[in-house]
Amino acid sequence: MGAAGGLGAALYLYNVTYFFEFTPFEVGITAIAILFSPPLASFLVPRTGIWFGKKRAAMAFLAFRATLYPMPYIAVLTGFWPELGSLASIAIYTTFIYLEVVALIVGAALLDSMMADIVEDSERKTNRRSEGLFFATRAFAGKFMSAAGIAMAGVVITVAGMDGIKSVEQMTFEIRGDLAAFFLPIYCALCFLAIGLVNLYRIDRETHNANLAALAERETRDTTDKAMGGDVR
Repeated sequence: MGAAGGLGAALYLYNVTYFFEFTPFEVGITAIAILFSPPLASFLVPRTGIWFGKKRAAMAFLAFRATLYPMPYIAVLTGFWPELGSLASIAIYTTFIYLEVVALIVGAALLDSMMADIVEDSERKTNRRSEGLFFATRAFAGKFMSAAGIAMAGVVITVAGMDGIKSVEQMTFEIRGDLAAFFLPIYCALCFLAIGLVNLYRIDRETHNANLAALAERETRDTTDKAMGGDVR
C-alpha cells in the first residue's frame, strides 16, 4: 500500500490539473470534502471489525478503494464523464475521492489494529513485548515503499510523454490515454498485491482472545510467584 500511496500522491497534482483539468480552487474543494471523511470512517471501523472480523473488513475496504480508484479515469477516456472543468465533473470526482479516503482510513485503521494483535501473539510465544519493533519496522517499510512509489511516478510521467507539458492546453487525449495506461495498472496491481499479503494474516478473534487469556494467566502467575517469593524472604 505504501508504494501505491507514494505513486498516487506524486501524480496527484498532475492528474487533477492535466488529466481532469481542475483549477486550484476546484482542487481545494476536494480537499475540504476529505476533511469530512474521518467521522464516517471512525463510525465504520469498530462496527465492521466486529461484524466481519478485522482481516475481512480491511481487505474489503481496501479492495473497494482499489476498484473505485480507476473509475473516473476510465470514464473520462471512454466518454462517460461529464465535460472536463464542469460543475458535474468536480462534484462527481469529489464524491469518488471522499469514498476512497473513507475506505483508506478504515482499512488502515484495521491494519493498525491487526498489528497490535500481532504484538500479543508474539508476546505469548516469546514472553517479550515487541510493539516498538513491530511498529517501527512497519513505519520503515512504509516510508521505503512510499519512496519507491514516488520514483515510479517519475518514470510514468516520462514514459507518458508529460515531461514537456506546461499547460492544460498541451494535454491531448493520447497523452491522457498513455498516462492512464501506465499509471492505473501499476497502482491497482500494487494495491491488490498488498491485499493479497493481508490475506496471509492468520490471527482471528478466537486466536486473539486466547492470546489475551494466556497472557493474563501468565501475568497472574508471575505476580503470585513474586508475592510468594517476597513472603519467603
